[in-house]
Amino acid sequence: MTDPDEALTITGRIWPTFLARTITLPPGLSLPYDESEWRDALVIVESGGLDLDGADGRSWHFRRGDVLWLVGLPVLALRNSGDEPVVLKAISRQ
Repeated sequence: MTDPDEALTITGRIWPTFLARTITLPPGLSLPYDESEWRDALVIVESGGLDLDGADGRSWHFRRGDVLWLVGLPVLALRNSGDEPVVLKAISRQ
């Protein structure tokens, strides 16, 4: 589930040249990787644990507070293997 883009707000200050998009992955859900969805975005894991499933069969685990760049990676899917929702914040320029 992806919420619409909104202006980036940090500690009450609005940063009008940036957009923030919230992506929520419920437990057990996998989201196919589409590089164009992540272009020009820093991705912050706000809650939960995110697994990236690689094209070579490996996977990588990220947790709350980790910051990712999801462009140019050999990734097949983003997956929530935990029992709580994964919430990602994708921050990009307008």
